[in-house]
Amino acid sequence: MKPVYRFLSLALVVLLGSASWAQERGPQLMLSAGEVQMGQPVDRLSSDAVAYVQINSLGTLLKDLDGLAMSALPDALLPDEIKPLLDSPTPMLSLLGLQTLGMPLTPEVLEQMLGLDFSGKAALALYPAPGEPKLALFLPAKNHLAVSGLITQMLRPKHVSRFKEQGHEICMVEVGNNDLPPRVFVVSLKDGVLLANDAALLLRALAPQPQSDQYIKAQMTKLGDDCDVSLVINPQPLMPMLAMLPRLRPQLDAGLNMLMGRALGDLTPQQRTQINNELRWRLGINDISTVMLFGKSVAMGSFDTVVEEFTVGMQNSRGVMVGLNLSPTHQTIMLDVDSAAMASQNRVAAINLGEVKEAIKQLDLPWSQISVSGKQQQATKSQWLLKWINNTRQQLVINQVPTKIFDTCLEIYNKQHTPRQVQELSDWTLSSRLVYEPENKPADYPTLAKYMASFNDVQAQPFATNMMVMPKLDTGKLDEHFQLQAQEKTNDLAMVNAEFAKLYSGAKPQFVRSYSVLKQDVGDQIDQYIKQTHIKTMFGIFGFNEHELISRRNLFATDIGPYTVLHDGAANHKRLAALKQSQAHSLDPILDQVIDGLPEGTRYFEYARALQNLPKILAFAGELEDLIHRDVTRYVDQVNKLAKAPEMSKEKFEQQVGQIPDMPLLYQSLRMDPEDNKLYATLPLGLAMPRPKVYPVIQGLIADFAEHVDDEGGAVMSMRQVGSESQIRITQDTRLFGRLIKSLGNAIAKRYLNDGNPVARIMDDVLSPMDGNPQFQELHHNPMWEILLTDPQIERGFWEVLSEGPANMFEPQHEVRTVDVFFMDTADGSLFIDKSDQLPPITAPSGMQGVRAFVFACGDCGDEANRFVGWLETYTPEAKKAIETPAVGPEGGMDNYEVIENGHLVASPKSKQWMMANSEQGFKIMDSVLSQCPDQAPKPCFPGR
Repeated sequence: MKPVYRFLSLALVVLLGSASWAQERGPQLMLSAGEVQMGQPVDRLSSDAVAYVQINSLGTLLKDLDGLAMSALPDALLPDEIKPLLDSPTPMLSLLGLQTLGMPLTPEVLEQMLGLDFSGKAALALYPAPGEPKLALFLPAKNHLAVSGLITQMLRPKHVSRFKEQGHEICMVEVGNNDLPPRVFVVSLKDGVLLANDAALLLRALAPQPQSDQYIKAQMTKLGDDCDVSLVINPQPLMPMLAMLPRLRPQLDAGLNMLMGRALGDLTPQQRTQINNELRWRLGINDISTVMLFGKSVAMGSFDTVVEEFTVGMQNSRGVMVGLNLSPTHQTIMLDVDSAAMASQNRVAAINLGEVKEAIKQLDLPWSQISVSGKQQQATKSQWLLKWINNTRQQLVINQVPTKIFDTCLEIYNKQHTPRQVQELSDWTLSSRLVYEPENKPADYPTLAKYMASFNDVQAQPFATNMMVMPKLDTGKLDEHFQLQAQEKTNDLAMVNAEFAKLYSGAKPQFVRSYSVLKQDVGDQIDQYIKQTHIKTMFGIFGFNEHELISRRNLFATDIGPYTVLHDGAANHKRLAALKQSQAHSLDPILDQVIDGLPEGTRYFEYARALQNLPKILAFAGELEDLIHRDVTRYVDQVNKLAKAPEMSKEKFEQQVGQIPDMPLLYQSLRMDPEDNKLYATLPLGLAMPRPKVYPVIQGLIADFAEHVDDEGGAVMSMRQVGSESQIRITQDTRLFGRLIKSLGNAIAKRYLNDGNPVARIMDDVLSPMDGNPQFQELHHNPMWEILLTDPQIERGFWEVLSEGPANMFEPQHEVRTVDVFFMDTADGSLFIDKSDQLPPITAPSGMQGVRAFVFACGDCGDEANRFVGWLETYTPEAKKAIETPAVGPEGGMDNYEVIENGHLVASPKSKQWMMANSEQGFKIMDSVLSQCPDQAPKPCFPGR
């Protein structure tokens, strides 16, 4: 069972366990309907609440969560006996009920079992209080007796007593559940049950004319009954506690003094003298106590700043509202922050959505990921940071610590310019993220090598660029913006260097950085702005006096009708030139609906559809797969023609194969199957060609998803300012994501799981019968992939790892591949040839032992004069037996592994002293071959190659 289902099942068991509450041995609650009607919980519970949570309808929330889960559940993977449950209005609840109770559940049945009213509002309120906070919980109820069992199960009462107060019968429960308050008061209402950990709070909520908090009530009214879950945070009840924050300052000061005294007391006089000498030499500080006082000053200055800013922020804040609206297809999060301070810092104007909509119609741009911002004011200095610097400096003065560093930082911050943004230039700015798409198509090229060669400028192409659209700018406005931006950044860096030069007695930086902007006309009435960052050294090496690094970033700009369009980060202006030729088109229906749904006064919004590009990416991978197949098939066809030519000798065949033009880039080797003398090619790691194409299978699996990719999915986030309230709305459409999971799971079940032999079907789709074939005769190989052929263990190990997968799904259909390798006769040191699957020691021609010899050459292996033996290899009898004998028992594999590791030996051909291969001496023996060829890397040699 999946973890999420296990968790939900456990929750159901806990809730439904209350059905047998009457059999519990502990005290029980016996509740009946009361006289007082709760009505709207916000009217009775919101007064003085610091947080208020409300669920408008438990039944609606349950159905929404059920539908959301089912939208992504592949129903074809379910057993046949439970598929009829899918016709239920809440299939997931039915499935969980079947797993936990042995019978399907519906919201109506669950409502009856729990006694709750699934159409009523449930609410939880939190109140500030000294010590433990106060809580009040209201549960809407239809059957008070059944709810009694639920509450009993939840509280686990140790003792229950009843008393009357102001005409209300109240149950006082000593709680046995350690996760809940130790004492809870319960009162039964006409339409539900009210619980609180304070009797006075309970009575206040039951008053004939209860007082509600106006802010919380206004927010709940604004959200309405369509919102599934609501949370309102009201800071006003916390205001009396703000006066307590400054009282913490003396405690912090005393604590820091104690820590400083303890730290200094732990130092011996010798240690303190040594530290002071180090500080004096490196930083010019005479005593370590100065460093500690500096740290204390920073801590106290930070405390003063945080307390002051928090107090002002709380005083200027009316509250925060969070709403969550769920459905099986769309989910919305609403966040409203009512703060006068945030409203005063709003620097973005409202967007004219009609103008933005018209711009999208006029310009042919991909709109799958866009953002739109209203006109921004230039940023101002952070008052919080200025306050922190001044508060910390004040503490440094009090503690008699030099303030030069903070004086310099304050001077720098006051003189620095705030960064300029393009969004300051126009009433609105629309940004579209463009992901790099190759201009050339694989279908237009005969070989993979030629297709890859067409990307000769790809290193200058960023993966993603940004296209910005705004109302047409006046001539020269863009020039002025970029020039001022570069000049201010350069001046700021020069000022920083000058200020720190004053601080450190004329010290000069080793690197100087500056910025500049060049402009040039690239044709088609398009301007290119080249933003340059210069980094110049104040020293030189290799005989030079200084060095300079210049980094450049392009931005192309042009006017298209009533719009100015910028393409930032592009390597060339082709995309912008093509955009100038675009024609007006109809707006994407989903984007049209999104813009129409944005509220009046929106100052920023983002829209993204991430999954929309998935079919395109997979289709491009399919085009590459087609090209690889065409490339290798063409090559194999030419080889077959040579093989069938009359009077073709082996030497002539090998020579002419090597002369075939355009060797495929991924071609590894040409092989012949000894059983039928059939030629075939391999890709790296022995993947045989021809082989099945994978993309058509994937295309079939995602067919349903691809059909709806333009009609579903996406997310939108918007922001606006309404008076002192900052409002954020986030809505996502999960239909496409759910369809991807559901349709993919169903397609896999239909294609594979419903097949009589699913493993064989998968192998037919992804494997070739000759994959990993160990019995072959190699006729030719690609030097580029020779590293994978020099050691047969690489390819063999790859297929051995795959064969350990589920049901040995990828296990090769042939015996282990063997090739010819060198062995050494220990009798006379001569070399002989045997198969690679023979574990040394073996019987040599002399009758003595033969050990594996790893032969290398400095150059051509065909010249025996160049060959030399790098090292010898053998195994102890115990290790050889462990390799040849299958492991038995759960620990057998680990025992065999240790025996093999300890019994795997190597030796130098000169000393013939055997060492463990995984020891330091063994590594030195194997690494010694690197010094045999001073001018090149030694080349491994094999018989016949």
